Amino acid sequence: MPVLMAAAAYAAVVVARKEGWRRKATWERVKDFEALSGVQISSPIISLVVGNQEKSLLASWYLLKSGFHVVAIRPPTVPPN
Repeated sequence: MPVLMAAAAYAAVVVARKEGWRRKATWERVKDFEALSGVQISSPIISLVVGNQEKSLLASWYLLKSGFHVVAIRPPTVPPN
């Protein structure tokens, strides 16, 4: 592993240990998602299939505006559609 990646990983662990409020806020958003969607989840990482690249990007933008960090994963990372 390159030194810079190791340093970044270490810094992330330090922040996670010092700033527990971030973890709490993340889980509060998970609970908000569950309440709004009716879907029970066990992780802050949720897969939503929306059908095409345009819809994915639009959904990502709207969710980000609502406080949810959502990345639109599209080809070639995943198969089309």
